[in-house]
Amino acid sequence: MSLELERKLYGMMSGMLISMVDGIPKDQFQQRTGNGNPPSWILGHLAIVNEFGVATVGGKPELLEEYLGIFGPGSPPTGTHPSKEELLEMFTTSKSRFLNTLDSTTDDVLNAERDSQILKEQLPKTVDMIGHILTSHISLHVGQLSAWRRERGMDSILQLS
Repeated sequence: MSLELERKLYGMMSGMLISMVDGIPKDQFQQRTGNGNPPSWILGHLAIVNEFGVATVGGKPELLEEYLGIFGPGSPPTGTHPSKEELLEMFTTSKSRFLNTLDSTTDDVLNAERDSQILKEQLPKTVDMIGHILTSHISLHVGQLSAWRRERGMDSILQLS
């Protein structure tokens, strides 16, 4: 099972994420707009979810233990977050680790029922959760970041012409 389309979409969304983050001044990176998540939380959360993806297919995550309480599901969006540069590095390395782990994941692992109860009813198999992480989850948070940028008067990163 290649997950070729899902990986392609993940690459596209990851590129959009990095482009959006690059344009955010460091002094605004941990600021919220309204009740939304600040860019620092979004980037850290996506790094942690990459690590969750590694664990989901039986790999060894490296950031979960240290950062799950700060960026995991249900964590508060504000607090002391690493710097923009550190978070970019966390995301980039966790992304590579996730994709590399997927490269060596067998179809038997992907087609297995998941043990985790997180979204178990909607995503019962490992491949379902991996597809979500690669597509809809990152897209949701890139959309949040796009809204954050627009509320601050920043331009779109899309060049459609």
